[in-house]
Amino acid sequence: MAESDPVLQRYLAALDQIVRPVRAADLPATLEPMRDLLRRAGDPQAGFISVAVAGSVGKGTTAHRLAARLPGAGLFTSPHLHSFRERFRTGDTLISREAFIEQVERLCRRLSNPDAHSTFELATVLACQWFADRRVPLAVMEVGLGGRFDAVNAVPHVLALITPIEMEHAAMLGGTLERIAWHKAGIIPAGGFVLTVPQAEPVMRILQAEAARVDARLEVASFEDLPAAAADFLAQSGWVNADELTGREPLPLPGRLESISLNESLWMIDGSHTSLGAARLRDWLVNAGASRADL
Repeated sequence: MAESDPVLQRYLAALDQIVRPVRAADLPATLEPMRDLLRRAGDPQAGFISVAVAGSVGKGTTAHRLAARLPGAGLFTSPHLHSFRERFRTGDTLISREAFIEQVERLCRRLSNPDAHSTFELATVLACQWFADRRVPLAVMEVGLGGRFDAVNAVPHVLALITPIEMEHAAMLGGTLERIAWHKAGIIPAGGFVLTVPQAEPVMRILQAEAARVDARLEVASFEDLPAAAADFLAQSGWVNADELTGREPLPLPGRLESISLNESLWMIDGSHTSLGAARLRDWLVNAGASRADL
């Protein structure tokens, strides 16, 4: 029972300290508050290098697949499915309840008003603190929403990955595919490197313009090849040891083509928040043998 587990009780209390409602009106239009928050936390992001992953679909899967190729890497993703702790990983290990409690307590001691910050902003700083404590050499960090003004973009990164960009969160990101692409393009690091999957022509035009504006090198890779191409770039650039790269895939991810048996029937659990993503999922199920009447 939760009442008899003191660690669980403290963990739930720590969650209460950082979890608050998401309100569209609170979406930032500048990175300065997040940069200030990192400074007040002691700039933990200075202890490791990072890769930022943005896009409309597939960015979580891509982040997991890249991190699996980089032994010892940290991984910050969102949202979670079963536990908030899923957002913070090293290898296949989630942050422990005890470590989560410690990180929240440390962060809140440094802030005069934690309620002034969003859950995602606080979680991003918490991830940076934990990665620094674990002395990870590199962290793969998934953007929460958009990119240009997302908390993850306040963490300097040596590489940006961009998965397919589609119509999503239109009311928050400007209402058009081009405006959504502008937000995603904001993670391209100045003087750095960006890998993108093939995009619709209007999207690619915006990515190319942003890369040129910030003097970044842009290359294209298929969605399937994106994690391997990113790992190769990190090795060629000396950020990781090429001999330590693995071809390992992550453990099966919950909610990603997850199959379960229920009442002697096989169920597939997945989903998408874009119409194109839903169409691809439908086509995959059809090609896998499901009839359209089952969908």
